[in-house]
Amino acid sequence: MCRAAVPPSTTPKARPSSLGEELAALPESEKPSKVIVMTLTDGLENASREYSLEMVAELIRHQTEKYSWEFIFLGATQDAVQTAVSMNINVNAALSFGAGPRSMHRVFAAASSSVLHSRRTDAKPAFSRATRKAVLAEDDQDAVSPNAPGTRQSH
Repeated sequence: MCRAAVPPSTTPKARPSSLGEELAALPESEKPSKVIVMTLTDGLENASREYSLEMVAELIRHQTEKYSWEFIFLGATQDAVQTAVSMNINVNAALSFGAGPRSMHRVFAAASSSVLHSRRTDAKPAFSRATRKAVLAEDDQDAVSPNAPGTRQSH
């Protein structure tokens, strides 16, 4: 089963536990074998008044450790790696991208490819150095440099 949860028009911080509660209520035959939560952000102020970054990080840690959920973080014009790490999201599952339309197209293609690969092979979602550079190709250089911290592969 593959389905998407769509937030309201404002951008509150993610709340993995509400999705977890929804999934827990499903009959066993309808529960997904793998849960991948993808966050896409423009990096601007979020609308959350209920959850701090620390609270979201703890929820993500809990869902990752207890239920083996996987998280992807896509951040426009920012250091997505640094932000993802602060939320307990694996550094290799974070990707920075520019604000231009071509970069948007490439980041969605990269995310789709990563999720497809993860579902087919049971590997964790990840982005290679080549993918990071491709997403930030020349047409979007003014938005985020390919040498920005969010574009490097950590070891």
